[in-house]
Amino acid sequence: MTPVMSRAVILCTMARLSFVSCTSSNSEEPASLSTALETDDQCALQMRGNATAQAGKEGEAANQTWSRWRRRQPKWDGGKWLRQARKAWQDMEARQANMEANMEAYWSENSCFAAPRSYGLAFKAQGSSFFDDFTFMTVDETHGANRYLTKEEALKTGVVETSEEHGTILRVGDVEPSTAPNGTFKRQSVNLHSNHAWKPSEGMLVVMKYNHVPYGAGVWPAFW
Repeated sequence: MTPVMSRAVILCTMARLSFVSCTSSNSEEPASLSTALETDDQCALQMRGNATAQAGKEGEAANQTWSRWRRRQPKWDGGKWLRQARKAWQDMEARQANMEANMEAYWSENSCFAAPRSYGLAFKAQGSSFFDDFTFMTVDETHGANRYLTKEEALKTGVVETSEEHGTILRVGDVEPSTAPNGTFKRQSVNLHSNHAWKPSEGMLVVMKYNHVPYGAGVWPAFW
């Protein structure tokens, strides 16, 4: 089975960002960009699905045990019934705790978000070479009110800028006419994917420093 890879994604929609540095840690795993993009979210979805399915099975088993116990009860004896009911409830809680412990061990071994053993610098992006570590994606998978620019377009139009003096800046782009069926106008924007990928089971940490981050309805940067 090919391991699922994680990569850092910066999506800038109507946002102006200043990046001084962007550092990511843990071991780097080479993978083709197309493969990583296709599988970015599949690991998390699969693990969440497995956990939900397991919890459902455990809950159904506990419910069936409780139902069988109730059917076997003799005529009403309040004190005895309460003691047995309390015991049955405690047993069910014990099974739940055991299931959670098992799932925690399962996630630690297989999940997308396991704690790493140690950290080491994978890459550092800053200054005039900041964008060398990212790919400008132009495909709009969300079909929103924006058009993702190529690196050349973004630099030419001023949507992005980078220098040793001012660091890296992502700006609000202009609005342009569009023939897309979901909107007659699109705002120029950028969608950046890191050229580095990591094994989710080993964990990853991304650290960024900002001089300015916009806020307000519809004005936001997004990170995955």
